[in-house]
Amino acid sequence: YRSIFESIKWMDKSLRTIVILEMFTCFFIAMSAPFYVVYAKEVIGLIESQWGLIMFISGLLGILVAFPLGSTVDKIGPRKMILLGMFLAPVIIWSYQYMGGFIGVALILCGIVLCNNIMMPAFSTIIANSIPRSRRGRIYSLLGERGISISFGNFWGGGFLLFPPAALGAYVGGYVYTLNPNYPWMITAVALLIAAVMALLYVHEPKEAQQ
Repeated sequence: YRSIFESIKWMDKSLRTIVILEMFTCFFIAMSAPFYVVYAKEVIGLIESQWGLIMFISGLLGILVAFPLGSTVDKIGPRKMILLGMFLAPVIIWSYQYMGGFIGVALILCGIVLCNNIMMPAFSTIIANSIPRSRRGRIYSLLGERGISISFGNFWGGGFLLFPPAALGAYVGGYVYTLNPNYPWMITAVALLIAAVMALLYVHEPKEAQQ
């Protein structure tokens, strides 16, 4: 644990920005994640079998697009893919409150899966290329290797630094949903848009990949 601060201090500006973005978005993603299914049932009116079918469809879509999108990261570069996913995500999540019925919910959740499959291999590439092999274990344990990932179930982050904001977000989410069922999607969408702008300004690929 004594090496945590040393590891953070070692990071360059781009990698440190990714850590900040992960911690920032973790709070809001965890705040809204448990309530997708609650909103779908209580407000939209889906039944359990419909939600289960949507989980199957979105999961299958994720499997089918994983390799093509990973290959696209190699072709056009991870930064462009990160920005594409991060600017799409707020629009999709904001739209959840306006989608009605089975088709609407399926479109939103499939859209989230696409964003994740766009962003995760891109973040993983930048993170891996920014960290020398001698430090990868420690850095991955702090921030994970997926970057920003949007969940529509329980969400606890992917690294040591992500657990506290994710846990706090999950705690706050219940109160936010009680105030207004639409607030989680509105707040999360705005937070992700802010994160996307920060990524545009401060997240860059390393000049040389670390070995």
